[in-house]
Amino acid sequence: MKKSKLFFLVSLGVVWQWVIIPVFFFLFLPKGKYFLFIFPHNKIIDISLGFLFLLTGIVFTISSFVALHKRGTMLPKFPPEYLITNGVYQYCRNPMYLGYSFLFIGSAFLLKNISFLFISLGVIFFILVYTKLLEEKGLVLRFGEKYLIYKKTVPFIVPFNFLHIKSIKRKTRLYQFFVFSSGLFLFQGIFILKTIFLMISHSDILPMIQIVLH
Repeated sequence: MKKSKLFFLVSLGVVWQWVIIPVFFFLFLPKGKYFLFIFPHNKIIDISLGFLFLLTGIVFTISSFVALHKRGTMLPKFPPEYLITNGVYQYCRNPMYLGYSFLFIGSAFLLKNISFLFISLGVIFFILVYTKLLEEKGLVLRFGEKYLIYKKTVPFIVPFNFLHIKSIKRKTRLYQFFVFSSGLFLFQGIFILKTIFLMISHSDILPMIQIVLH
C-alpha cells in the first residue's frame, strides 16, 4: 500500500475520531451542557482532572501510533505483518482504545459536557465487544501461538490485572503503568456510574417508578 494513501487514510481517521465526533456531540447535543451539577464545583479540580485525563490519553494514543507506524500500518483494515509487542504494547494489548477513552473523559471535564462521558463509555464497550469477539480471533489466526503467549503475558486492558499487581516488582515501569492507569480507569468508571445515578435522580424516572409501585 502506498505511503501517501496510508497517510491520507490515517489522517482521515484521526480527524474523524478527534475532531468530527467531539464537535458533533458538543454542538448537536446541547443537553449535555445542562448537567453541570454532575461535575466538581471547584474549577481547579475540574481543569486538573480534565488535563490529567487528556494528557494521559494523548500519550497513550500517540505511543500506540508510533509503535504501529514502525511496523508499517495504523489501520485495522491493513494489519501489520508482525505482531506488535514493543513500546506501550508491552504494557497492555489495547493502549490506543484506552487512550481514546481517557481523551473523551478529559474533554468532558474541560468542556463540562456529559456527552463526552458517554463517548468514553462507548469506547470501552467497543473494546469489550469488537476486540474480544472479532479482533482477537483474527490475531490468533494470523499469529498463532505467538499471539497466545502474548495474550497470556500482557493484559487486555490495565484494570483487569489489578489483582495480579502484587506479582509485579515495584519501582518498575510496568508497575507504575498498572497503578496509574488502573487508578484513572477506576475513577472514570465510578464517575460515569455517579453521572448515570444523578441523571436518573434528577429526571422524571423516579417519580414514575414510585407511581407504579404505589
